Amino acid sequence: MTILRRLAHALPFHYALGRSSNLQGLAASMIKLWERCEVAKIALKRDAHNTDSELITEEVKELTGGTLLSRDKESIVFYRGKDFLPPAVSLAIEKRRKLGSSTIYKAKPGIEESMPTQNDSVLKVSSDVSVHVREEGTSVTENRAESLNTVAKDVETRLSQAIAEKAKAEKLIEELEKASPLSKAEVRETISEDERYMLRKVGLKMKQFLLLGRRGVFDGTIENMHLHWKYRELVKIICKEHRLEDVEYAARTLEAESGGILVAVEKVSKGHAIIVYRGKNYKRPSKLRPKTLLSKRDALKRSLENQRCKSLKVHVLKLSKNIDYLRDQMNSSYYHKDMHDPSVNSVTLQQQDEVNIF
Repeated sequence: MTILRRLAHALPFHYALGRSSNLQGLAASMIKLWERCEVAKIALKRDAHNTDSELITEEVKELTGGTLLSRDKESIVFYRGKDFLPPAVSLAIEKRRKLGSSTIYKAKPGIEESMPTQNDSVLKVSSDVSVHVREEGTSVTENRAESLNTVAKDVETRLSQAIAEKAKAEKLIEELEKASPLSKAEVRETISEDERYMLRKVGLKMKQFLLLGRRGVFDGTIENMHLHWKYRELVKIICKEHRLEDVEYAARTLEAESGGILVAVEKVSKGHAIIVYRGKNYKRPSKLRPKTLLSKRDALKRSLENQRCKSLKVHVLKLSKNIDYLRDQMNSSYYHKDMHDPSVNSVTLQQQDEVNIF
């Protein structure tokens, strides 16, 4: 292995990778390369995000079945192994095995038919001997049958006990999984008030910040937070929402999805600053974009729908105010008409006199 590592060090790179998933094409080309060369050398792009060498090695091992020679930040080297066979050869061997098994299966009845028959004299002698053997063999077979029955009963009882214990274990596992699921809030770290004060002070002085735009919180914001935590412990996110409730909701979602600790939400000149601490035991996850959040395109659709809903609410309020104003004007116009019309006034006076008489 050391000799192969030394030889592979001088070889040029065969492939260049910029991702750590969907490596089926790479595996197929590596198998083709191994027909000509024993070693496959892969280079990892420096500027590419989401390239985890551990994930790449595990996936390539599962797809190709090769052995890992060496792994660095810049390169990964795989060896095809001593048992490697090209796909054409392996297919030919499998076909040969299938043909051989089918021919053996067909040849069995012919072999039984072609067994040599014994002479009549030999058969007569053997018949005399077999009479004495049968009498002695009956007692042996009866004892053997009894022992086999006892063994079978023991095996059946053991099997029933094992099935019952397995069912109990499965029930216990299900109960434990339902009863004690460790939530993120229980596992997450806590910080003291002094640490919170110092982290808030440092976070407000930071010049680097992330902008939370009209899309709100989506999977790209969490990815940017993890990339920011690669170089520093704090992240300052500027949110330009006007309502404090919306800002606090965004801060809680950022804390829950990123796995960090919310330090403070402060009012600044550009809007509201959300400061999140990564934690002392921070480990960068393999997948930076959580699947529970929306993508960039879907987040834009959500923001457009929210904006449309708000504008429709304002439009409905304006229309309702206009309708109320028009109704008031109509009522006032009817009142003025009644006051100025003499026929209507005389009718009203007669009605009042009749009421007074009664």
